[in-house]
Amino acid sequence: DLNTPGLDDTDFYGWYGAEMVGTECVNILRVNTCNRQSIEANGGTMDGLECQERGDLRFKFLSYVDQPGTGFLGVATLRGNPVTGEIITGDANIGGPALDGYRTSALQWYDLINGRIQPRDLIVGEDVRSYIENLGNVQPPAPPREEFSVATRAPNLLPERQEIRNIMNRFADRGELLRGNEGRARIFSDRARQLEGTDIERRLMENYDTLAMAGIRTLPNGRGPADINDNILDRVSPFRISAPELLARQNEVETKIGRQAVHLPNEFIDNSVLEFVNRHSDWPRPRLEIVLNQLLFYQTQLHEMGHCLGLRHSFAASADVNNYGREYYVINDAFPLPDPADFDLDGTPGLSPVEQQDWEDEYNEIKRLRELAGIDRHMDSSTMEYTAQWYERVGGGAQGVGYYDDAAISFAYADAVEIYDNRTTRLAADALNPLTGQRTWVKYYQGGEACVTDNDCPFAAGGSRAGDLLPGNMASGLTQSCVANPRAATSICSNFDDDTAALPTAGTPDFVPVVYKFCTDDRVGTRADCHRFDEGDSYREIVRNIGEQYDRQYLFTNFRRYRRTFDLGGYLFGRLIDRQLNILQSIFQNLLYNYQIDPEFRDSTGPFGFDDQFMATADTLNFYARIMAQPSIGSYTYDRGWERYRLRSLDAGISGAQLSIPLGMARYQFSEYQAGLSGIQRIEVIGTFYEKWFVMQLLTSRGFASSYTRDVPFWTNFYDLFPVELQQLFQGLILDQPEAIAPRVSCGSGTFPACNDPRIVYMDFYRGDCSDPATCRPAPEDNYSTLEVLDPGSISTLQFLAAVFALSDLPTFFDTTFQNQMYVCIEGAGNCFLPDEGDVEYEEGVISADDADYVTYFSERYGKTFVARQVEASVGVPNQRSIGFEMVRRARETAFIFRMLRTYIGEFGGTPNSMANISVEDRARLTALGYTIPTDSAFLGDEVERIDGWLRDQESFFFQLIQLQSQFGVGSYLGF
Repeated sequence: DLNTPGLDDTDFYGWYGAEMVGTECVNILRVNTCNRQSIEANGGTMDGLECQERGDLRFKFLSYVDQPGTGFLGVATLRGNPVTGEIITGDANIGGPALDGYRTSALQWYDLINGRIQPRDLIVGEDVRSYIENLGNVQPPAPPREEFSVATRAPNLLPERQEIRNIMNRFADRGELLRGNEGRARIFSDRARQLEGTDIERRLMENYDTLAMAGIRTLPNGRGPADINDNILDRVSPFRISAPELLARQNEVETKIGRQAVHLPNEFIDNSVLEFVNRHSDWPRPRLEIVLNQLLFYQTQLHEMGHCLGLRHSFAASADVNNYGREYYVINDAFPLPDPADFDLDGTPGLSPVEQQDWEDEYNEIKRLRELAGIDRHMDSSTMEYTAQWYERVGGGAQGVGYYDDAAISFAYADAVEIYDNRTTRLAADALNPLTGQRTWVKYYQGGEACVTDNDCPFAAGGSRAGDLLPGNMASGLTQSCVANPRAATSICSNFDDDTAALPTAGTPDFVPVVYKFCTDDRVGTRADCHRFDEGDSYREIVRNIGEQYDRQYLFTNFRRYRRTFDLGGYLFGRLIDRQLNILQSIFQNLLYNYQIDPEFRDSTGPFGFDDQFMATADTLNFYARIMAQPSIGSYTYDRGWERYRLRSLDAGISGAQLSIPLGMARYQFSEYQAGLSGIQRIEVIGTFYEKWFVMQLLTSRGFASSYTRDVPFWTNFYDLFPVELQQLFQGLILDQPEAIAPRVSCGSGTFPACNDPRIVYMDFYRGDCSDPATCRPAPEDNYSTLEVLDPGSISTLQFLAAVFALSDLPTFFDTTFQNQMYVCIEGAGNCFLPDEGDVEYEEGVISADDADYVTYFSERYGKTFVARQVEASVGVPNQRSIGFEMVRRARETAFIFRMLRTYIGEFGGTPNSMANISVEDRARLTALGYTIPTDSAFLGDEVERIDGWLRDQESFFFQLIQLQSQFGVGSYLGF
């Protein structure tokens, strides 16, 4: 009885004698005569037993490998004819330890959702249940615009498509200049390598995270960051190995594994787990463990059996939306996802914060219902796919395989192919799917035989092999005929593919071919719809599911949880990069390739079409921006000087906090390490610092091209497609302007600045077509001005890295505008050019920034004057007020305010805390700057300290930036 609470392994030993019965199966699984029962009955030895041995070509084996340390989930080992390629035999092997870990993770999710795990059982000190609940209080960036598919029923939305054409045409023009070997010669990406071996690299990389990222899990006593050598830096330093190289390296590893028919475990997220819980909530624990083990074993067995029959991985199966399981279409029709256009009611392009939250609430609810209905278990056409979720592998029912698997085996072993018989249903070809259409089998024929008449062809209606034709051939007319040879004067017999292509397609045709998507290991990443572990029925859903996966995997991937093999490198490369960022980067890079190479792609609509891929790329931009702007877990107070919420403590909910951001709404920003009595140092919690670092590289890096040859790829990056958006992001990072990139917070209750029941809202950075200011969407900070800024915290290292990646990868030899607008120099230095005659200098409260040509700032602390020029904005980058100009201008204005504060408190004489100390002229300048000197004496002291600290940090950054520019040769070809 499976419901008996005390069941254990011994209760199932009898299953070793189970046998398949019936004659309908082509492949029959038999028990090896040498098994636990027979060996035990033989006195514990195999002596005298006739066993089926590995290597005996009469048998194929299904083996369960239970040795500790077995890393694979499944692997098939094939043996075949080296001349013809014919498979002679093949063995399927299932890794016990991996399957155990697979089942354990699945059960942990089950127990979390079902309430069987107490909050501290999984992660010591962390409230897991509240983490899951808090995920609902994080508002991802709004979809940049309404879905294009609504354009057919909403004529007023059609102009939006021209917006995309304009953006893509400019992107394509830049892409042509950056194509192939010539394009490689037009970029500055090699600048970053000039930092190899410099003190800059040493300052940035000499830390424990570098050691952890390099795969060094423990450090013995007396060892630390000072021991980092070139071997370690060669593996992880961005100045020695770029982000595209790391992505390509990880992809190569999995491709090699996949070619050997190795099956990898997957991850676990979303409400589909709850669907599994609801279906089995009344089961006792032993039954749940046993059935889960059976299902996971069964799906792995089917996958490996597919390899043994000759099937390769099919990584396009999850994107094969026309061949999903029948139940998918039922659920999809019952719960259609909401259209963002229905929520865009204020007349301004894009969703406002309120509209964004309304749409997100509706989307989350509909998606929850879809997942509770079990839709994820049917979004696949093949068991040869690497699905993103474990429950997508346990939902195949009794058959357990997809439509593609049946079709591939039928074609390989019986030359049978599917077509739709549409004579009864009478639907348009694009409306046919496994639910709406009726499929029938037809015989496939190769063709090419010499002929004079149709009957000379073997598979003609009167041919020698007409008896092999199926009823579907005769009904559809798919029989061979004698046709002209395009390469010779003689005639040849037609082939099946040409005859199928000649079938009528207009209206409601009688017969329609069934087309499957297929993509195996060799093409992973070269097609945006071909990836391991992706999930979604459109590109945009894939991006959104990756964002959801990024949130929900946090508890399982970023905390040690007593795991011996836990390390930063495994998380960054094996999870974040390989299973998430690799997919997103491929969607972006493949967009331009398809747009330029395939003219028909430009007009494709619907899931996995051009419109879908473009907007998925915009969603990827927003997701990357979200990672970079993600705040830290902790308690926040509102800073009146900065006018935003700032981190006060890493402990959420401390006394006096005006805003608490707990686990689930944010992440720990920095990694934490443990050190025992033995001196061994190990990482305990993985922070987001390196996630932000890596995402910055993905936004700027050029030349990510999986498996393309050198003359094919476009050496483009996100700046070429989204210059306005990238300008804002890196301007915010480099200038340390949180208001430009930080999320906003929406409060449910409380009197400001107290913020109860908060909800984090991430900004949508997509601006549309900004070649004309009239068509450019409002700046994000204007669109979200009604919400308060949640400062994620300034990290000087990330600020400097933003400058490094921007200077090395954003400018090109034909467009150095970004480089020019970042230029800052010290007056009197050899590379600091004097202003031209007639140039106007910025002066606070007198000469506006728009009217000025350059700006200077004198540092009293260092006795040096910093100079920056205003650079004219590039076409399509209206927000491009020079970063260098803005840095120096802000420093100059802040120094003036600082001097006025000191004057006010009487530091230079006069009555303490009196406006009489400030001249009328200077008061007017303060008014022009929009600054009011505080009269609260307690706040006044904090304000002086705040501004003085900011000036110190800014001046330090000036020197770092100038050193970097000198290292890169900016401003002097001699590099000094």
